[in-house]
Parts: sequence; C-alpha cells; structure tokens
Amino acid sequence: MSFKLDIEQTELSEQEISALSEMRRRCARRILLSTSLAASGHPGGSLSSLDMLLVAYGIIKHDPEQPHWQGRDRFVESIGHISPGVYSVLAEYGYFSEDDFLSGFRRTGSGFPGHVESIAPGVEWDTGNLGQGLSTAVGMAQAFKVKQQDNRVFCLMGDGEHQKGQIVEAVRYAHKYKLDNLTVLLDRNHLQICGKTEDIMPQPIGKLYETLGWNVVRLEDGHDVSAIFTAMGNAYRNTSGVPTLIIARTVMAKGISFMENLAKYHGSPLSPELLADGLAELDYENDFAHWQQRRTEPVRTNTIMKPRSDYPQVQAGEPILYSADTMTDNRSAYGNALLGLGFSQA
Repeated sequence: MSFKLDIEQTELSEQEISALSEMRRRCARRILLSTSLAASGHPGGSLSSLDMLLVAYGIIKHDPEQPHWQGRDRFVESIGHISPGVYSVLAEYGYFSEDDFLSGFRRTGSGFPGHVESIAPGVEWDTGNLGQGLSTAVGMAQAFKVKQQDNRVFCLMGDGEHQKGQIVEAVRYAHKYKLDNLTVLLDRNHLQICGKTEDIMPQPIGKLYETLGWNVVRLEDGHDVSAIFTAMGNAYRNTSGVPTLIIARTVMAKGISFMENLAKYHGSPLSPELLADGLAELDYENDFAHWQQRRTEPVRTNTIMKPRSDYPQVQAGEPILYSADTMTDNRSAYGNALLGLGFSQA
C-alpha cells in the first residue's frame, strides 16, 4: 500500500476522503474477524481509534519495506490493547499481509500478540501496562531534539489510561524541554473496561494539559478524517516550542451499530453469530469459517521482526572510584555514573 497524504496541503481531496473510507471498511472487517477468531481481544477501542490511525500513517514518514529506517517518524501506541486496530492498519499500509495477521492473531509465535509489541513490523515499542506510552514518546522526542533531527513523534492514548499518575510527569517534562516535535492523539470515547470514565475517575484531561503548558486542540468528531488531517498537519509543522494534544471525541466501536457506545466491547469480541451481522453491516461476506480453518494450520513466524543490526556501540565509560572517607548519597553517585556514561558516548 503506497497511500500517502501530503502534509503541506491544507485539506483532503474528495478522492483521499473516499480512499480513507474504503481503508476504514477493510480495517474494520479485520478488527471484527481477528478478535472473533481468537475469541478474545479489544474491538471497541480499535474501532474508535481507527480513523486517527489511518490518517497518522498516511502523514508520518515511514517505510514498510524498511521498518527500522532511521529517517522514520515514530508512532507510539500507548493503548497497546487496541492491537487489532494497529495490526489492521499496518497490514493496510503494507508491513505484512492480511493473511499473516488473521491467521496468526493471538497465536504464540506468530508475531501478533494481544498487546502490540515490537516483534511486529511497524510497532515501535512493547506495550502492556497502560500509562507508559507517553513517557516512551517523550524520550524519543527528546532524543531527536538532542541529536538536532527533525523526526516527529506521535503517541496514541486512551482517556481511561489518564488515571495513571506517570502521565502527568511526562506531560510536565515535555513542556519544560519544549518538545514541539511531540503530538499526543487522545481517543476520547468516555468508556473503559469498567464503564464510563467519568464515573470511575472523572478528570478534565484537556484542562490538565493546558494548565501544564501544552497546546490543546479539540475535535468534536474524532471520525472526521478531514478534521483529523488538519489538526495533525498543524501539529506536524509545529515549531512553537510547545507540544500538542489533539482530543478526538470518538464513539466506542464506531461503525457497527449494535456495538456502539457499549463498554462491554472494550474487551469483548463478537460471537460468530453477531460477527455475521457486523460483517453484513460492512457489506462483506462472512468468511469466518475459512479463517477458522486457516488457524488450524501450524503458526507461521515469517512476519516476526528481524533484530536490528545497527545498534550503537555503547562505551562503558570510566569507573568513578570513591575513597573510604568520601561521604555521598546513592542518588548522587548514581547520577554521576549516568553522566559519565553519557559523556563517554559523545
């Protein structure tokens, strides 16, 4: 798939909007099929985040033929459980085949675990515990600044995970160090696995970021690809010294009428009977039985990401020795050791 959006244009063409619509339909099918085939997974958030994922991979610099290409931008999925959506989009952009994904999803050794991991081509980091993706993205953005590289970093997050305290520390850090090469995309569907986010832990997420110095953009329709493109394009070109948060008001399980706005579909796949109804809404034939048969075959490992061969050589640095009568504390000694290690790489 060679679909690419021109980041310099101000709006999408009718042809691009139509293409994204068809891409969404194909990806939605994969999301429903993969989770029902595995009898586990998270279709709801995958569908609510899908439009942001599709536009993002149309904008960022990346190369499916060279997943480790040094010139690529970085896209970090903090909500790693939406792996059906991520894998569907990566398949759409040519990182691997639909066949590999559907026949391998959540099967040991396939390269397509339930939470996205860097074993899958196109995935930048290993997920699991929520609330950690922004810290990872901040580190990547800071590294690009230190190296004076113009790569951009996007981080897709959920509203429920914002209950984690680690996020606030990352938000503060990004503001202090002027990481304008960082953009957070927030899937604001107001639902999490236990119910409504406002019932479980109410919080004004946008105001939090604004108070801590971020530029906040609010999209009333988080499925409007034109609005997403405009917001992301502005963030991509941002050189203000201020990081950006894009809050997209989305619908849990968007596009499948009987699933929409139901918290149960955060982490519940469709039964084979309901899957047939969902595929019919998408105007696809029900090929569940075909893929069930495919999954009885030995799992293939051909899609697993090959280890990188370009890791830098890390110099050990000079040991810091303290005499017996030197009085210091652990944190200072540890900090000095890290500083020495850093300078040894320069």
